[in-house]
Amino acid sequence: HLLTQNELKQITSIRKGETKLGECFKTISNLNDIKDVNSQYVLLGIEEDIGIRANLGKPGAKDCWQQTLASICNVQSNPFLKGEDILALGSLRFNELITKAENADLEELRKLTSLIDQEVSQLIKVIVASDKTPIVIGGGHNNCYGNLKGSADALGKPISALNIDPHTDYRTPEGRHSGNGFSYAYAERFLKRYFAFGLHENYTSSEIFSQFKDNKHLDYN
Repeated sequence: HLLTQNELKQITSIRKGETKLGECFKTISNLNDIKDVNSQYVLLGIEEDIGIRANLGKPGAKDCWQQTLASICNVQSNPFLKGEDILALGSLRFNELITKAENADLEELRKLTSLIDQEVSQLIKVIVASDKTPIVIGGGHNNCYGNLKGSADALGKPISALNIDPHTDYRTPEGRHSGNGFSYAYAERFLKRYFAFGLHENYTSSEIFSQFKDNKHLDYN
């Protein structure tokens, strides 16, 4: 779903003497126009929580984009953050897959998550290949895989990642879900070096600590 200026206007509160980000964001009507927009950053939402369900987690993250976008639009545009520097692209919607996920078992949920991977990585590849920086909001942490794959494919090399999170999301590659996006990306050579910042000891298994100890490309604090 590509955002329109009218949609941004509806969720932006206009005040005299102020300029909000939502008044300045750029939009496009065709995905092929990304490369022609003079904005460094591309704001993108992912409306899904299937990867979280596939990790035995609680659903709800599919609504994060809509809630967050309204707040972002009402942040001040000023010399520190200029709305013109951002293309408000829109969101990937997975309504059909979410309907299937309602009554799906664990195996099916993980297959659905793999389908989401494909869509996310393709779009991220387009953004990065256009020499722009994606800012992704919403969905489960399973989407780190699509972000890494799409970026690596566009750049032609694996990239490194900093994950500011109490969890590593580096669980066993047992079928795709929100807890193993980084381990899959590393195994498939889209991820070069990985650092987990602010890791919580009580959320991390002994197996994962052993992997980080034995691999010079993995680290944490």
